[in-house]
Amino acid sequence: MREFRDNISAKFLSVMGMGDGTHLAAPELPVMILALVPLGCLMFVRSHRAAFAMVLGALVTGFVIAGGSTPAWQKGHLNGFDQFILAGAGLNVAYIPCHSLLFERFIALFREPDNAGYLIKHAIHGSS
Repeated sequence: MREFRDNISAKFLSVMGMGDGTHLAAPELPVMILALVPLGCLMFVRSHRAAFAMVLGALVTGFVIAGGSTPAWQKGHLNGFDQFILAGAGLNVAYIPCHSLLFERFIALFREPDNAGYLIKHAIHGSS
């Protein structure tokens, strides 16, 4: 989904009447801030159990934000630019923790002698 969004961003902004789509920094800067600031704050959480729960909460929150922004836009509660920002932030908040924070906190919480790369490989390819 994130790849799809990255590939159509310029065309989407152009169709929505938000410029020619060559200035992607305007919508991507708020997306970066909305996604990275809350996830970055997780490094200050000392309890692995609390941090693991917060990561799972971030995943759910990201899906709710991304999934709720389009119906809100369709009903006229959001303009296209705000919907674009919220959808991007939601996708990133849900995507970023899957590849780093979730597995690292899982390892720390259960005291498993592994690394995130090992767990991701086995989550995708199975135990073979």
